[in-house]
Amino acid sequence: MGYRSQVKCLIYGDKDVVTGMLALDKLAPDNKNIDKVWGSCMSIGTLEMKWPNTQDKESSTLWTKITFDAEDVKWYETYDDVILWMDFMAKAEELELGVEFIRIGEEPDDIEHTESPESNNYLRSWTDIEDDSPTCTEDKFEYEVQSKIKELIS
Repeated sequence: MGYRSQVKCLIYGDKDVVTGMLALDKLAPDNKNIDKVWGSCMSIGTLEMKWPNTQDKESSTLWTKITFDAEDVKWYETYDDVILWMDFMAKAEELELGVEFIRIGEEPDDIEHTESPESNNYLRSWTDIEDDSPTCTEDKFEYEVQSKIKELIS
């Protein structure tokens, strides 16, 4: 089975820049094409980002956002598919796109969080508590426990 991680990444910015980056990637051989290798973990969309300009009127620009979301994945830096994704993120940073990356491993302190200078801090991470203990479903058990407690404190 091996060590598993949850990985989430956002790459976003000017629509034309992101679209151009994706178009160039399509020219790569299948084993080096981000869509062929990680397509099932990716979604791509366009949104309108509004920014106030210097004249206090809102201006907007179209952004494209790539969302990468992989659960229960073996994320080893020596694996070819992981190297491919990390190289893709590096290309996005070179193009001055927003890049945010979080990987959470199985161990409580195994959290990796990186972001480019252009990021807007959209991703956050935290760990949660999961209870895998057996469930008590019988009222009789509760009654027996309460009776034993009363007996012990009497």
